[in-house]
Amino acid sequence: FAMKDWRIRHLLQANGGPARARNLAIKQAGDYEYIAFLDSDDRWLPEHLQQAVTMLEQVPQADMLFSRFEIPAGLQGHWTEAAILAYNRSLEKVLRRGTPAHNGYFLAPEVCVRGLLYSELAPHPSTVVIRRAAVAEPEWFNPELPVMEDLEFFLRLAAAGQGFFFMDSITTEVRYYGDNITGERDLKSPTILAKQRSVLQYYKSKKSFCRSAEDTRYVVGEIADTAWLLGQCYAEQGNILLARAAYWEALSHKVSLPVVKSLIGSLLPRRLYAWIHAYS
Repeated sequence: FAMKDWRIRHLLQANGGPARARNLAIKQAGDYEYIAFLDSDDRWLPEHLQQAVTMLEQVPQADMLFSRFEIPAGLQGHWTEAAILAYNRSLEKVLRRGTPAHNGYFLAPEVCVRGLLYSELAPHPSTVVIRRAAVAEPEWFNPELPVMEDLEFFLRLAAAGQGFFFMDSITTEVRYYGDNITGERDLKSPTILAKQRSVLQYYKSKKSFCRSAEDTRYVVGEIADTAWLLGQCYAEQGNILLARAAYWEALSHKVSLPVVKSLIGSLLPRRLYAWIHAYS
């Protein structure tokens, strides 16, 4: 394609995750007004970019646009029917705090910050188009986050005062072929630890954006739950010392019976712990 069309540039680097790949492209020299993302499994519908740019021109107060997506049958990955319903319910909750405009909703920066803090708002990157001038930093995404790097960037963008626009139409197909790190669920898999550490790091970063005691309580609860799950991953993979440290971290944020049981189990002899863990 690059050989056929001078507007297309092919950039190559060692696989370092989505954040590094996106940052490489964003830093390229050129007179680009908009930045759009397309993850490797996904597909834009034919009018996606035209509709997005037209809408951003009609809503100048919005610096980022995102839209609905569909998942083809057989390629749902971790998107069960219940997960899709939960995603849509959370999104509708955020949209009710927005302002109807054109074919969608303008979401003021404070609405976006709250939605991201409470894990109600999660724009899919392949639906996103951003004004390039809205972000001054050369590196938009945190390369230390294998997952949640997009949400961490969106939260920083909203906290800096940038409003979002939700285009209420399906413009993208999101497809999962079984090797997406985001959808990994097996606690014994080689990628699950990197994923859970990344999620924990992202939730910890959210604390600096909390504006009330209620915000802090919610985010601290997410940190505690994720630290416990990280401990479960370590336990499944036989690293009891790191599992114990993760359980202690979870308890330092929130006391809960499952975490207490897991911590006690990690203090028992290994064979007894393994037996209890298998039947708990």
